[in-house]
Amino acid sequence: MSGLREKKKQTTQKRILDAARDLLPVKGYTDVSVEEIAKKAEIGVGTFYNYFSSKAELFLSVMSEDLGPEKPEPAHDGKPESDMAEAVIAYLKKTFRSVRLFGKTMWRELFCAMFGSVKPNLFFERMLMNDLNFIDRLERFIDSVKREKSYPQSFQSHAAAYAVYSVIITQTMIYTYSETIDAAQFESNIESQIRFLFEGKLRKDGVCPGED
Repeated sequence: MSGLREKKKQTTQKRILDAARDLLPVKGYTDVSVEEIAKKAEIGVGTFYNYFSSKAELFLSVMSEDLGPEKPEPAHDGKPESDMAEAVIAYLKKTFRSVRLFGKTMWRELFCAMFGSVKPNLFFERMLMNDLNFIDRLERFIDSVKREKSYPQSFQSHAAAYAVYSVIITQTMIYTYSETIDAAQFESNIESQIRFLFEGKLRKDGVCPGED
C-alpha cells in the first residue's frame, strides 16, 4: 500500500512540474498563478501546497530538474583537446534547451527576483544552491571524461567546471538583455567559448592524454 501511495505522490508531483513547464514560458513567472498551475495539473490548490511551499519553490524545482542533463557519450575525433570540449558541449545541450524554453522575459523576471534587494533573499540562496549543484554534477562529468581519455592528473576538473559555468552565466545574461541575440546565437557563443577554453588550456599546458 505504501508503494502505491509513493507512486501516486510521484505522479502528482510530475503533473505539477509539467504544468509549470507548460505555463511558465507562456505567462512568465510573475503573471502565472498557483491556481492556474493547479488547474492545469488537475489538482486542488491545497494539494499543490502539499508538494511545494510556494510558486518560487516550484520554479526552482523545475530549474533544478531541467539543469540536470543526462550523461552523453564523449566525442571521439582523435583530438584530445576537442574531445573534452565536444563532450562538455554535448552534456550541456539540455541546459541550452532550458534557457530557450523559459525565454527572455522569464529570465529577466528571474534576475529581478534574485537581485532585487541589497541583501541575499531566499530565492537567490536557492538559485545559488541549484547552481552549485549543477557545477558539482558538471565537475563529475568532466572527471569521467578525464579518466576515459587518460588526461593527466594536473588537469583541474573543478576549475574547468567553474569556468564553463561562468561562460554559461555570462552568455545567459547577454542573451536575456540583448534584443539582437537569439537562442541560436546564444548557443553558438557558448560552444565557441567552451572550445576556446579547453583547447587553449590543453595546448598551453602541452598535455595530451597518455602523456606523462
